[in-house]
Amino acid sequence: MTLSLPTHMISLFAGAAFLAGCASVATASGETDPRIVTVETATAVPAAKDVIAQRAVWDCEGNTCSARLLQKNVSVLACTKLVREIGPVTSYSNGFGSLSAAELAECNGGTTVLTADSE
Repeated sequence: MTLSLPTHMISLFAGAAFLAGCASVATASGETDPRIVTVETATAVPAAKDVIAQRAVWDCEGNTCSARLLQKNVSVLACTKLVREIGPVTSYSNGFGSLSAAELAECNGGTTVLTADSE
C-alpha cells in the first residue's frame, strides 16, 4: 500500500521547510529576531518552572523572560496570558514595539506595578 499526499500538501510542507531555513539563516547571521518578545517581571520567576504561554516555551532567568512568538505586534491579550503563568510584568516588548504603561496596567489586571525606576 502506497501513501501519497495531495500536491497542495507537498507544496505546503516545502514552503514551511524553506521558511524555517530562512529563519535560521537570519538568526545565525547575528541579527536579532524582531519577533522575540522580552518581558521584565516584577519578581523573579522560579528557575525550576517551565513557562508555556501563547504556544511558546519561555526562557526565564531571574526577572527576564523571552520567547519567539508568531505575531508581529505586542498585545495586552498576549501579555495577560503570560501574566497568568508568571505573575505581574513591568515591561513587554519585541523588535516592533512595546506596551505602554496603561497597557501594562491592563495586562496586570488593572494594577500598576512599581519598579525601582518608578519609585
